[in-house]
Amino acid sequence: MAWYDNDTWSDSDYFDSTDQQDYADLLFGSEDQVDHHAQELFMEAYFNEDQNAYLDLVDYMWDEYGIDWEDAFDWQDFRDWYG
Repeated sequence: MAWYDNDTWSDSDYFDSTDQQDYADLLFGSEDQVDHHAQELFMEAYFNEDQNAYLDLVDYMWDEYGIDWEDAFDWQDFRDWYG
């Protein structure tokens, strides 16, 4: 089972795009369940512009969660928004 549980969401859970964001709020988990490996790959790829870490993240997300990262997540759009 993945680190997340879709059954824990309620009608009061929402994302407010006006909130000040912190990378820790965006990366792969919650306080009690975090995918540290995915976090580390993302951090290396984003903050250190490590292309190998990005490719490893793409592969890891597919292998671990069955997520086609490049289809599900617009990397450049995120970089433009957050950076």
